[in-house]
Amino acid sequence: MGRNVPTNKRGTKLRNPRCYLLLSAKQLRSKKVLKKVIYQSMVKRIGGAGKSSGGDSNILVRISNSEIVSQGRRAAGDAMGVAKKLIWSTGKAAWIAGTTFLILVVPLIIEMDREAQLNEINLQQASLLGAPASPVQRGM
Repeated sequence: MGRNVPTNKRGTKLRNPRCYLLLSAKQLRSKKVLKKVIYQSMVKRIGGAGKSSGGDSNILVRISNSEIVSQGRRAAGDAMGVAKKLIWSTGKAAWIAGTTFLILVVPLIIEMDREAQLNEINLQQASLLGAPASPVQRGM
């Protein structure tokens, strides 16, 4: 029914016990050896990256090492650099436009609204007093 899964000294089950059987405990402590063993077991599962007489037998390795793929990677990297610069400069421009609007345009809008309210109040007072309804101009 159940498989006999090997465990280490602490009782933890080993995920891929075949790759650990050939090594001693001292070798397993070394991170480099462990990474190498895990990588080799993954390569074996995928189908191996052995060499044949003509070159790589693995199609994925041949494709990833091709000139077209490397040119595509370079082009994608260049496009990402341009996109980052564009986003950065767009953010700067938006910040400049926003702060300029707040400093220059908002007080102008508030002042124009105050003047419109003042003109409206003057017109209402003039109509209550019986004077002709003409807009009042200030300043000149």
